[in-house]
Amino acid sequence: MPNENLQIDPSQLDEEWLQQPLLFDQAQQEAADCLERRDSIKSQQVWLEADRANYLRSAFDKEGFAKIPAQGVVDDWVTKQPEVDVCRKELQEAQIALVRANNYVESLQMKKRALEKLCDLHISNYFSVPNPNHMLDGGKRFIESQNEKVAEKSAEATTALNEKKKTRTGRTKDGKTKEEVLANISNPETREVAKEAIEKEESQEQETRPRRRRR
Repeated sequence: MPNENLQIDPSQLDEEWLQQPLLFDQAQQEAADCLERRDSIKSQQVWLEADRANYLRSAFDKEGFAKIPAQGVVDDWVTKQPEVDVCRKELQEAQIALVRANNYVESLQMKKRALEKLCDLHISNYFSVPNPNHMLDGGKRFIESQNEKVAEKSAEATTALNEKKKTRTGRTKDGKTKEEVLANISNPETREVAKEAIEKEESQEQETRPRRRRR
């Protein structure tokens, strides 16, 4: 029973639902076949052990023994017969196969419940793009830190401002104007952030600058 049938592609929920009943039916059929085989071997084992026990008792009777062997002696002799041992091993293998088949059926039931929850998430726009920290790429969800990108852009803009901070004369410490500072920032988003910060700083400087009294 392949484990890949238990994997879910969140971007193909319709296909997943179409395949689910087919996979579940196959799993149930496999479990039923394993149960039938297990019961058949178990019945064969019971018949074989009884047949071997009767054979031993008949052999004692034919040899003229007055006393039939005790049940414990018969059982011990029966378990040592090669054909009985082979049947016992087959029964153990059949039992293991049945357990695995039943586990696979249960796994598919868990997959069904997971599909139901994913559909609820889809209805609530959980997989919409952009969606912070949860995105889809080729049908496989991966974690992408949007917050780190924003922080990186802000840090870049802050660095550019600190290095090229303008003075009251309208120029930076290295003698460049505001326009030159902005022209040297290649990233459009960072340039826009830097422009807004410069304009905000100019506005604050104008508000805090002492006004000269008229004489």
